Amino acid sequence: MLGFAHCGLQSASMRQPAQRRSSQAPRKRGARQCSVVRAARDADATNARGQHCAREVSRRNALGAMASAAMAAAAMGAAGAVSAADKTKLKFATLDSGVAIATVKAGSGNSPRNGDLVIVDYVGYLSNGTIFDNTKSPGRKPLAFQMGQRKIIPGLEDALRTMKPGGEATVVVPPKLAYGERGVCFEGQGCLIPPNETLEYDLTLIRVAVSPI
Repeated sequence: MLGFAHCGLQSASMRQPAQRRSSQAPRKRGARQCSVVRAARDADATNARGQHCAREVSRRNALGAMASAAMAAAAMGAAGAVSAADKTKLKFATLDSGVAIATVKAGSGNSPRNGDLVIVDYVGYLSNGTIFDNTKSPGRKPLAFQMGQRKIIPGLEDALRTMKPGGEATVVVPPKLAYGERGVCFEGQGCLIPPNETLEYDLTLIRVAVSPI
């Protein structure tokens, strides 16, 4: 009996820790579940912050691009406004080719001829006053080319042959000496320069490098 009781007591004492361990096990699983939930919540919060930051960066990039475009448009518009203010005072002479030219500022030196390298600045306008090209806009540089190589429209070459380095002029070019019946059009995207368009340029002859030939 004593041995049985002893064995019974021993068995009870051995089972008791097991019961305690089993009663503690759910708490450990619950703790792990809470940790998993907290980790998931932290991950969601981190992802949300990341998505918010990404949206902010995209928005700032878009605003920056819009601001740059607005600055470029403003610069082009400013150039047009200055020339428009002076055009009422200009006196035009018509060349044999049909190009009309009015001197804004007289230059000095030799006028360019075929083979000479010239450097020019210009602002180009459609007949409605819209600027379609401007070498003075941000990021652009003056145009350098060799006379007589058809690098520019014939009407501008005709005008340049009457100018001297440092000179400025307003030039009106008829369609036949500009882009003619084709204009400058892009399939499905309209025309930069409409067909049969008379063009106007504010033209500056910056420099002439005389051909050695």
